[in-house]
Parts: sequence; structure tokens; C-alpha cells
Amino acid sequence: REAAAARESASAAGAFAESQVSGLARQLDESLRSQVEQVRQAADEAAAARVAEAAAVAAEEAAASRRAIEAKVEAAERLRREHEEEARAVQEAAARAACDAREAIEAMREVLE
Repeated sequence: REAAAARESASAAGAFAESQVSGLARQLDESLRSQVEQVRQAADEAAAARVAEAAAVAAEEAAASRRAIEAKVEAAERLRREHEEEARAVQEAAARAACDAREAIEAMREVLE
């Protein structure tokens, strides 16, 4: 009788211990899953931060490139205007020289007549 009671008590203790171990294993599993998820989230956030930083750097480089191109376009426009002004001045000088030459030729004709 005492042996049966001891077996029953040992069996109940074993079942209790098994239940406790099973519960602890579940808690440990849940804790590990939670920690893995936190690590994944942190890694995703870090990756997103790196992507955002790279995008900001690329945007700044694009803006600097755009400013450089705009400066070159402005310089080209300024040169074009200067060349147009020089061309007009040369045309005007050529027209005056042609007029002076005609006047000189007419004056020589009058002298020769």
C-alpha cells in the first residue's frame, strides 16, 4: 500500500515536473521568437536608415550636379550674347567701312572727272 502510494506520488511529481518543464520550454520558445523578431526589426530599421542616408547623399549629389550644369548653361548663354554683340559690332564696322569706301570712290571719280 505504501509502495503504491509512493508510486502514485512519484508519478504525480513526475507529471508535475513534466508539466513545469513543458511550460518553461514554451516560455523560452516564445521569448526566443520575440527576441528574434526584435533583432529582425532592428536590422530592418538599420537597413532603412542606411537606404535613407544613401538617398539623401544621392539627392545632394544630384543637386550639386544640377547647379554645376546650370552654371555651365549660364556661362554658355553669356558667351553667346557676347559673340552676338561682337558680330553686330563687326557688321556695323564693315558697313561703315563699305560706306566710307563708296564715298572715297565717289570722291575720286569727282576728282578724275
